[in-house]
Amino acid sequence: AQPGPGAVDQTFVLGVVGDVPLMGDWTGAGVATAAVVRGVRQGNLGDQTSLVWYPRQVEGTGQPDLIIDYGAPGDTPVAGNWTGNGVDTIGVVRGNQWLLRTRNSGGPPDIIATFGEPGDIPVVGDWDGDGRDGIGMVRGSTWYLRNSATTGPAEYVFDFGDPTAIPLAGDWDGTGNDSPGRFKDGQWTYSNRLTGGPPDGQFSFGVTGDRPVVWRRLGAG
Repeated sequence: AQPGPGAVDQTFVLGVVGDVPLMGDWTGAGVATAAVVRGVRQGNLGDQTSLVWYPRQVEGTGQPDLIIDYGAPGDTPVAGNWTGNGVDTIGVVRGNQWLLRTRNSGGPPDIIATFGEPGDIPVVGDWDGDGRDGIGMVRGSTWYLRNSATTGPAEYVFDFGDPTAIPLAGDWDGTGNDSPGRFKDGQWTYSNRLTGGPPDGQFSFGVTGDRPVVWRRLGAG
């Protein structure tokens, strides 16, 4: 099914104002559930010395099922299925260094990759549909994507969307391949291709100031 406007299907509370939201399939159940990451902004919590992750492993309101220390203030949190085992795990981007864990626990990074340039906006998606997430950076209107979480050149380079809109990725057409999207002031645009050009679709959902996340359930498109 194509994404589009409509009424809210779920509303729940997790975390506090200032946390960064993410979605991930933390258990391999085929459902992306919510997490928040605290301490991302420099000085956000005063003496905060690490990022703290609070994932929920089931849908809806409730207490976090996990509490994980990983990353440092100023890092950008990311999550993905780095190994192809069906479970999303945590990671951070520090400058152009991707520091990824293959388990949802604290510790040193299991995967270290260099990709992009400091100041780029990181994105994560399964660009080739192989069941494993790759990494990406967005610089202005230009997207640079790799099929794996490894150091190397971009395998896809294209322009898509308003450079002032937030970049994100999703499987917009239900084919198993993620592709680019943008969000700004409640307006979503997306493409089903990794070749740039005009959007394949657009819709309204949310309001100015919202932070977009992409939700999925296996078999739900």
